[in-house]
Amino acid sequence: DSIDIVVHNAGITRDKTLANMTPEFWDAVLAVNLDAPQVLTKALLDSGTLQDNGRVILLASISGIAGNRGQTNYAASKA
Repeated sequence: DSIDIVVHNAGITRDKTLANMTPEFWDAVLAVNLDAPQVLTKALLDSGTLQDNGRVILLASISGIAGNRGQTNYAASKA
């Protein structure tokens, strides 16, 4: 079995201003929004499950471009 397309659509927020951002909030958002797509895509490529002409789509957010107050971690992960 092989996969033609992977759509990384997961995303979480843990909002706090940067001055009040906890390492746990920062890490949780980057783990789901940034690390998980990379780990999953690499596993699919390494296993040969993703076809050679397969497509990988990661959804971004306008917050990654314009930003929102209290979402430094989210903006960094969705740029």
